[in-house]
Amino acid sequence: MHDQKKKKVYIYGVFDLLHWGHVQQLRKAKALGDHLTVGVFTDEFSTGYKRKPIIPEDQRFEMIKALEFVDDVVFQDEMMPDKIVRKLRPDIIAKGPGAGWTEDSSPCEDLAKEIGAETVVLPYHEGVSTSDIIKRIWSTHRPSGNDTIVASNHLLAQGLGFPQGAVMRLNLAWMPSKEAARETLATLVDHEVYLDYPQGRSKPPRPVITLMEAIELANEFPNVKFFAVSNVEDPHTLNDLKERLPAHIQLVPKIETLKGVENLETIITESGVKHVMLDKEDLYIDIERDGDEFNRLVEVARAKAKKLGFELLELQGVVFAPYH
Repeated sequence: MHDQKKKKVYIYGVFDLLHWGHVQQLRKAKALGDHLTVGVFTDEFSTGYKRKPIIPEDQRFEMIKALEFVDDVVFQDEMMPDKIVRKLRPDIIAKGPGAGWTEDSSPCEDLAKEIGAETVVLPYHEGVSTSDIIKRIWSTHRPSGNDTIVASNHLLAQGLGFPQGAVMRLNLAWMPSKEAARETLATLVDHEVYLDYPQGRSKPPRPVITLMEAIELANEFPNVKFFAVSNVEDPHTLNDLKERLPAHIQLVPKIETLKGVENLETIITESGVKHVMLDKEDLYIDIERDGDEFNRLVEVARAKAKKLGFELLELQGVVFAPYH
């Protein structure tokens, strides 16, 4: 008598900083059949999709391979595992939420039908993820004096990865529509986001998205932790915004004028904000490029930050890249 055909299962992911949640998910995947093949995203793909993995691909591959319930491991270099699935022809394609998979649907459904397979969405273990581990490590071991680091989402677009523990800034001035901003935010769910609304911006690009639309986006995505608004010269704008935003979002006034610096103490004491972004380029333009006055105002802002105990965020560098 011939042995019954083994049921083959395929599951894929980054599997960076292998943890308990990964192990539980892979155990559940193996329980769906007899032979489990795991696809490990390559470093190059992972960097463009999420961020540069902390553990390089060859080590992630070997760690997954070492698990006793894993039968085979392959590298996957695309979001949809078309080539691998057509080659392996598994009976089940499984994955946890993420990369287009939700609790109710899978982007692999058509592919599965094509080869006569089924898709299974495995449960997500709340609070146990690589991103959560990175945040816990950062919050425990982050150096004093660097409490808040804000970096542009353009780093990901350039394939540079993203600084661990930093907050990702999305400048809405560069978004052609609310829908485009929503699509971009949907790719940043593993990061804390600093949503920057350029109110009253005079230089190009000027925002197409309205302030109300920006507020709606902030309410829609729980990973938006900061909401910055430009050209703040008094606390009234901030107090109005506080009523429209969730309590977990920290408001950040952008100071970029002489009047804004002069009123900084009033802004802080009446609004209670903990962070201020100093736009030194626009401040320099506002005071008609007076170098001595510019240096004086920067020192005034820094002194007020020290006196009042708020973080003054200043530009510390920039990325230049070819235009495509």
